[in-house]
Amino acid sequence: MLIKVFLTLLLLTLTSANLGVFPLPRSLSQDIFQCYLQKNVSLVLGLAWNGDSGADPQFNISYTNAKAAGIQNYDAVAHMSDKWSADDVCNGIVHTLPATFDGTVWFYFMQNANFWSKPTDQRMSYIEEVVKTCQQHGLKIGVYSVYSAWHFIFGFGYLGSEVLDSLPLFYISQNKEENFNDYQYNAFGNWKNPTMKDYTGRIFAYCKTTIDAMIFY
Repeated sequence: MLIKVFLTLLLLTLTSANLGVFPLPRSLSQDIFQCYLQKNVSLVLGLAWNGDSGADPQFNISYTNAKAAGIQNYDAVAHMSDKWSADDVCNGIVHTLPATFDGTVWFYFMQNANFWSKPTDQRMSYIEEVVKTCQQHGLKIGVYSVYSAWHFIFGFGYLGSEVLDSLPLFYISQNKEENFNDYQYNAFGNWKNPTMKDYTGRIFAYCKTTIDAMIFY
């Protein structure tokens, strides 16, 4: 009896974490999402905006197939750059997202010199303008980044932002642990409590797709 109780508690512990994926293919079939569900995936992220090329029209295809397969939680990713005006970014995202979209749009900050041409001390005010403009469109915004990229973009003199500090944080660690215990070693900005974590990095042949991030939340 005691062994049975122990095994039950262990199973509950192992299954208590929420699992999400950010697949690299932009257009996925309903069968793929059904496979994700069988692996207990409860959140999928799709690319809605590319900081270089703009809106990604394939977001709608995957979103529609995911909902038809039974995926309840579907968020969007926007690769950020300073190439576009705030209105361009937000209008592009809004027109890409389906009318039924109610997830978070994660602003993804990557360490890519080609994406950032403004002086370092002007980049945060630009991003704040984009965040506020998108929020005026009714979008829920989050921040997705890693310590090295964040300081590459905004500099080590970054002192925080009232606009961004209030947003949920999705950070990258890839230590293969489904917890936030390592955030103290990967912290950036003024965030104290992250919302999500990329804990694995790229995985191949996962439901016949390549996963850019396995997500703990």
